[in-house]
Amino acid sequence: SATSPSLGGVNSFRALNTKAELLFQQNKIEESKKAKELAIENGTIIELHQYGRLLLSQKKLEEATLVFEKNFNKYKGAWPTNAGLMRLHAAKGDFKKALSYSKAALAQAPDEINKQNLEALVKKLESGQSIN
Repeated sequence: SATSPSLGGVNSFRALNTKAELLFQQNKIEESKKAKELAIENGTIIELHQYGRLLLSQKKLEEATLVFEKNFNKYKGAWPTNAGLMRLHAAKGDFKKALSYSKAALAQAPDEINKQNLEALVKKLESGQSIN
């Protein structure tokens, strides 16, 4: 009912993602996939970034790839989409590609804290260290 407009619900990322998880738990796999796809379509730039990072922490690289790439394309490379792709490629072990995205993210950093964090990540990637 949280996603049903006739019941006052909305098709937000959070509501649809929760619905997808509940459907998955009920073994309604196809319905769950559709709800998850709709959640991603409705996600904000930050929601998708955070969801992608969650997927990385769960070692779900294929799903994380879809989310980070969708976020980058949907929001035309705006902050923090380059940071997401940096984390994705670092998790895949492609530090060279991760480094290119880290430098793009550093140029977009919205504040000093993010800039300092990204500078540290750039140094790690340049020395061949993992950042995840």
